[in-house]
Amino acid sequence: MKSLIRTGSGPFREKDSWTLEQLAQLQAENRLEAAVIPIAGALAHIERREAAEEETALIKNGAVLPYQEGMPSPFIFMAGQTPLAVYEKHPTKPDKIKPKTMLYIEARS
Repeated sequence: MKSLIRTGSGPFREKDSWTLEQLAQLQAENRLEAAVIPIAGALAHIERREAAEEETALIKNGAVLPYQEGMPSPFIFMAGQTPLAVYEKHPTKPDKIKPKTMLYIEARS
């Protein structure tokens, strides 16, 4: 094999990518945000589950939570349109789920 070109990874495809020259042009035009994919779009391939009101603070703090029958793994806990965290089945506790990736960032004023 002489070369290998990655044509996709997760929900991303080569046709949706930017060259360094294109990004430099966007930056020169002060439009670099045009190339940014929102986190919800970047994680569109992962199932979502709305967080119950009493779970939200626990999820934001990365708590290990009880597994409920039928939960996908992984999945994203959402609070409305805001992704909080990616959770997955706990590797050693079959009755628990744990955070894989924390996504929520508290806005500071």
